[in-house]
Amino acid sequence: MNNAMQFLMMILIFLFLQHHFNFINGRISLSEHEALLGIKSAITHDPYNCLSSWNSTTHHCTWPRVICFSESASNRHVISLDITSCFLNGTLSPDIGFLKNLRNLSVANNNLSGPLPSSLFLLSGLQHLDLSTNEFNGSLSSSLSSLKALQYLDLSGNKFNCPLPLDVAEMVQLRCLSLGFNNFSGEIPPEIGKLQFLEELVLEWNALSGALPSELGYLTSLNLLCLSMNQLSGEIPESFSQLNNLTDLYLADNNLSGSMPRNLGTNGKLEYLDLSQNKLTGNLPGVELIDLSNNELSGALPPTIGNFSSLQELFLQGNRFSGSIHPQIGNLQYLDLSSNNFSGKIPNLLPNLVFLNLSRNQLSGDIPEFPAYLPLYELLSMNQACKPFRDAITNDVLIWLDIIVERRLSLCLTDESLIKIASKANGRLQNLALLSCVRITDGGLMRVVNENPHISKLYVPRCTSLTPEGVIRAVTTLTEGSNCLTSVKINGIYNLNQHLQALESNLPKGQDREPRFYHKYDNYSFRSLDKDTRPIDVEMCPKCQMVRLVFDCGRKSCGDRCRGCLHCFSRCAGCGRCITDADDELEKTICLDYLCLDCWLSLLKCNHCTRPFCPRHADEETS
Repeated sequence: MNNAMQFLMMILIFLFLQHHFNFINGRISLSEHEALLGIKSAITHDPYNCLSSWNSTTHHCTWPRVICFSESASNRHVISLDITSCFLNGTLSPDIGFLKNLRNLSVANNNLSGPLPSSLFLLSGLQHLDLSTNEFNGSLSSSLSSLKALQYLDLSGNKFNCPLPLDVAEMVQLRCLSLGFNNFSGEIPPEIGKLQFLEELVLEWNALSGALPSELGYLTSLNLLCLSMNQLSGEIPESFSQLNNLTDLYLADNNLSGSMPRNLGTNGKLEYLDLSQNKLTGNLPGVELIDLSNNELSGALPPTIGNFSSLQELFLQGNRFSGSIHPQIGNLQYLDLSSNNFSGKIPNLLPNLVFLNLSRNQLSGDIPEFPAYLPLYELLSMNQACKPFRDAITNDVLIWLDIIVERRLSLCLTDESLIKIASKANGRLQNLALLSCVRITDGGLMRVVNENPHISKLYVPRCTSLTPEGVIRAVTTLTEGSNCLTSVKINGIYNLNQHLQALESNLPKGQDREPRFYHKYDNYSFRSLDKDTRPIDVEMCPKCQMVRLVFDCGRKSCGDRCRGCLHCFSRCAGCGRCITDADDELEKTICLDYLCLDCWLSLLKCNHCTRPFCPRHADEETS
């Protein structure tokens, strides 16, 4: 009888789902072609014309940002829809539920709003779902658990305001769960500890409260855990010592207290540890990269710190450390020991440092021998370290030739702090590189440019608070003055189409055009940008006529036929070759990056699903 009842329930559930698949948004059924046009009709503003070629007269599998898979010539289905970074306004249409074979849905970096349509959760084959950096709101449907094939879920940067759904633990295939920068509230569900394949858990910048569940220690595949900027309290569970694959741990800006787990970081893999702005006590564990600033840690620095030859960054400011500073840590590049109780002489720490802050301690003695100037990349604060230190630099200008802000500092840098840092150059700044510094405005940039007329490289990519007019004013000021400016990088600044000619007219003419190939795995850093010798990094895309980064094709037979931006041509994440559905060589990594067949074959494969690991995961176990 029980078996009969279970069978009957399965039949009813099947019929229920079948009914919902066939009745979405008040309509019985739609073809994939009609569904995509319905999705387009829910968009109220498309500034870059990303969807302009979607129409009723062409086959939808030829449309940009749509990828189809063909089991046979007559049976082609949409498996991927990627409308990332189109800056679209509107909503996500319920017609999305008619794309029954969809495996990848990426709508990140737009301005889509409203609640998520319930039909989205009927896409049971979905493996990759990225809705990040939009304005979606409301609560998450309990139907989220129906997406059991999902491996990647990113809802960060929206306006969701509800408790974390308990049934997220039923998505047992998840490798990445990113829900940061929302307004999720309540406690972290202990059920998350059931996600045995989870590699990345990001819940930062929410309103989560309560204790850290010890069940998180069961996530033995985890390599990134980010819970910063919440209201979490209590101690760090001892079970965190079991996270043997953890490389990045961020618990900053909470109300955590008590001692740190005894064996935290002893696995040898932990590289980034940020527990700042808490009330932690006890001794310091030995790890490779440490940020424990603004806690209540005390005692002397353990001499074992000198044993970590790869240690590059150490931030211990705002604690109660005492004793002397070990000269053995002189291989560091970033060192901040300010606002502690260190005493004694200052060791010769400077050979490799690009960041040093020893202020507000009780240091004394002779000043170490300094090089002619320090190659400063982010911030140097040496005054107030001790009286001899202050006296030594009172009449001596530290020559700041470069200011390069990237990585974690990008989100923190404001106009005020930039102006203060740039003032150290005394008007002799040569290179100014602000990568993704979204808080820098036209006013702050112009202040620095006016005070430093000899800047030769101005890199402000993805500084989205800057306007084209502001960039033109900065470029014009630099070229009309000393005429030292040789290179500008401005990719990611909005609405450049009407201003490219004005920018180019103020820059030196480049050499013969060098090819630029797309490579997703290249680090977005100052060094990678500096390899490009063009006077300006963007140009008019020959296909869509929008000002963007334009890439050449790695496939020699293509010539210039598929030269264009990423909105117009899908490219292999490995070699940059164009990929079309007709090539029949579209493959995916575990991270769902698209690859040509040659790059796919060259990567290490998983023994279970045969998909390769991208370079970021290539060293993982495959057994």
